[in-house]
Amino acid sequence: MRKKKIVFILVIALVLLGAGVVAAHEWINPKIDQWLEAAKKTKSSTSKTVVAVVDGEKLYQENIDAAVIAQEIIQENTGETKSVDSKEVLEEQIRMVVTSHEAVKLGLEADYETAKAEIEESYRLVMEENGENAAFLQKYMKELELTKAEYIEAAAKTRQNSMTRGNLYSHFTKEMKGTEEEKKAAYEEYVDGLVEKADIQILSK
Repeated sequence: MRKKKIVFILVIALVLLGAGVVAAHEWINPKIDQWLEAAKKTKSSTSKTVVAVVDGEKLYQENIDAAVIAQEIIQENTGETKSVDSKEVLEEQIRMVVTSHEAVKLGLEADYETAKAEIEESYRLVMEENGENAAFLQKYMKELELTKAEYIEAAAKTRQNSMTRGNLYSHFTKEMKGTEEEKKAAYEEYVDGLVEKADIQILSK
């Protein structure tokens, strides 16, 4: 259970928001290098193309491109054959931004220091294990020219955002009766409504 939790945190921490998810020991394939090249372009210091603006927050084509490759890697390694649609990836990113903003409005934002402590602990455990996850994480940091502190900060912000969205789901469903599947369906309808009311500008693609 402990190892599973480490991998889970590593997966969500490996990239900046929207860049995708990859874990070394489960998802190694020839597209990893392609994903790393795409991930480099998501860095805040690079010149990026704004593809959409959601309630004032910009979404970048480079992040969408990296997320598409990551999803392709996941699908190849889980036996899925459905092609990855960049428009669907963009739509999912829009939903993530909208739900994150709504959670903050409702006072449900997760604590950054809690998220950071979780990332620091997962980083320590992965490095102590010194296996494929550690090797891949070191490669990722080297390719993106990230120091340990920079990686921890970026990963903690990603984790905080994920926890914040989780808080919104918990808040929405806490008094709800029914199965988990029914709760998820109701939550998705709720998010549909939030998206409809959001100020969304699609600028390209």
